[in-house]
Amino acid sequence: MYASFPQNSSTGLKLIGDLPSIPSTVDVHTHVGDVARIFNKNPTWTGVILTFQNQFWGLLSRRRCFEALGKPFGIEIYSKQSILEFYRQCCSESLVLDAATPIPEAVRIALSRGTYEMYDPLAVRHGDQDYRLLDMHTLLSGQSELLENLYREVQKLSIRDPLTNIANRRGFFDAARPEVAASENEHTDMSALMIDIDHFKVVNDIYGHFVGDWVIRAVAEECQRSLRQTDLLGRFGGEEFIALLPDTSPETACKIAERLRAKIEELVVFIEGYQISVTISVGVCHLRDAKGSLDNLLTQADQAMYAAKWAGRNQVMVWDPYLAHQVRKDIHAAFNQNSQDGSWAARRQTAAARIYDETIEGWAHALELRDRETLKSV
Repeated sequence: MYASFPQNSSTGLKLIGDLPSIPSTVDVHTHVGDVARIFNKNPTWTGVILTFQNQFWGLLSRRRCFEALGKPFGIEIYSKQSILEFYRQCCSESLVLDAATPIPEAVRIALSRGTYEMYDPLAVRHGDQDYRLLDMHTLLSGQSELLENLYREVQKLSIRDPLTNIANRRGFFDAARPEVAASENEHTDMSALMIDIDHFKVVNDIYGHFVGDWVIRAVAEECQRSLRQTDLLGRFGGEEFIALLPDTSPETACKIAERLRAKIEELVVFIEGYQISVTISVGVCHLRDAKGSLDNLLTQADQAMYAAKWAGRNQVMVWDPYLAHQVRKDIHAAFNQNSQDGSWAARRQTAAARIYDETIEGWAHALELRDRETLKSV
C-alpha cells in the first residue's frame, strides 16, 4: 500500500518525516535466521526495511518474523530461506508513506489497516531511495487528543444513518431513553410518531434503489424541517422513521403529524428525469398510554401506523386500546380467512393473496404518478 501527500506548511501540522525513525535496512538475500539474530541484537527494532540492489522491496516486522519461526518446525522450514522467499510466503503488502504526510493523516491511514497489521511499523520515504522504519508507538506518542477525536468520530458514525444523516436506530434509542426517563420523573407530556412511506417498494421496483434512496433522503429532510428542534428524529429502518416529541400532548402531536403528512404529500422529488411524489402513514402514541415505557411507546405508535395503512394510507392515526385490538384482529383474520382447518398452506395462500392485492394497488398508484409526470411534460 503506497500513499503520498504533498507538504502543506500553511496547516501547521507536524509531518511524519520529523519523527524519530530507524534506518534499519537489510538485503533481501539475507537468511531469515540472520535477520532473527539482527532483531535479537537490536531489541528496539520493530521491523526492518528490505532492499534489493539498494531499492526498496518491502518491510518485515519483528512480530511476523518470530511468529513464523515460532510455529512447529518454523526454524527448520524458514531459517535457511532468504528474506525474499520468506516475505513472498508470509507477508502482506507494506504500508509506505511519504515523509511529508501530516501525522494525523498517517495515524488515520495506519489505524485503518486490518486488525492483524494495525500495529505493524510502516516505512517512511525520504527522497527517492532513503526509506526508514517508523514504529507505531512513536507515531502514536503524544497523539492522545487526535485519538480521542478519532474515537468520537467513530462513535458519531456508529449512531448516524449514512444515507439521511439523521440518527440511526441505535442513535435514536441512545438519545431517547434519558428523555423518556426525564419525562417520567417530571410527569411531563411526551408523544411519539411512527412514520412510514406508502408504497415504497413500488418506488424501488419501478425507479430503482438509487432513486429510492433519494426519496428516503428527501422525506427525512422534510421531517427535519417540519419537526421542532427539541424533537428527536431517527431512521427506524428501511423507509420507516421515528420521532420523539418532548413536552407534547396527543392533541399537539396529531397537529404536528398532520402538518408533516401534508408537507410530504406536497413534496416532489426531482431525480434522474423523474418527478416522484409519495405519501406517508403516521401513528401517534402518548407516553402515558405506554405506561412510561419507551418500548411500549414505539410498539403502540407502530400499531397506530399500521392502522393508518390498513385504513387506506396517507393519514394519521392515534393509538388507543380498541385500535390495537382491531389491528391484531385484522392481522389474525388475514392469516385465517377461508382456512377453517387452520393449515399453514391455507394461511400462506391467504397472506399471498393479500400481498398480491396490495401490490396491484401499489402499481396502480405508480401508474397514477407516471400519468401525472406525462401531464406535466405536455
